[in-house]
Amino acid sequence: MENKELIKKLKKEQDKLNKKLWKLFFFIDDQKESQTISNYQLNLLIVQRDAMSKYSDVLGMRINDLEEKQ
Repeated sequence: MENKELIKKLKKEQDKLNKKLWKLFFFIDDQKESQTISNYQLNLLIVQRDAMSKYSDVLGMRINDLEEKQ
């Protein structure tokens, strides 16, 4: 796959991930005010949020590396 195609694919993936990440962030924040799920589920969502954030960071690093090599 050519770098331009790969960069486009990675950016699209990162954009979709970040949209889901923001929704999750706001959901977790709302739970602090009026919790509708168990503490265990909330803690799992926080772990999921952190993993998604790291994944987005890695996608960004990959994109930057590929763009520098063009």
